[in-house]
Amino acid sequence: SKGLVITASSTWEWFNGELKDESIFKEIPSDHRKSMFESLVVKAKEAEEDAEKVAKKNRKKFVELLQKSREVTAKTSYEKAGKLLGSSPAWEAMDDATRRQCYDIFVDQLKIQAGTKEDAVEEDEDAKKKKKEGKTTKKRKQDEEEEEPPKKTKKKKEEPSKDEEETTKKKPKKK
Repeated sequence: SKGLVITASSTWEWFNGELKDESIFKEIPSDHRKSMFESLVVKAKEAEEDAEKVAKKNRKKFVELLQKSREVTAKTSYEKAGKLLGSSPAWEAMDDATRRQCYDIFVDQLKIQAGTKEDAVEEDEDAKKKKKEGKTTKKRKQDEEEEEPPKKTKKKKEEPSKDEEETTKKKPKKK
């Protein structure tokens, strides 16, 4: 008749203290009272575990709903998401505070991913610039090396001068 709520953390001292003056409680043998209390605590623990499993399942379904929804982006407000997805059983299965918390975590992850992608694109662009600069520097060095000492090439024999012609004419050719 007192309407006590037994939870997994309820103690025997608390339970006994609340009911010690109740006539019906006094009629139950003391060893039965304690076993009855322990049984109620076990049931409360099971109920809490079941409730947590259901809550976890609901959170999972809610996050899956968000993931499948193409309308929800890093910039989508909670209110807009509620208008888009509010009729879904996965949305309705959660209390507002938990739903909002899960939504905020989900959107934060989207923002991190978007930031990571942007950072990666920036890093790629920086790497390309550095690589390009490196190629330019290498090319410049090659150009400078080519300009410095001209490569020695065999000189083409020029047509003999008149003096040389006369010399070659005077010398008999060897056979």
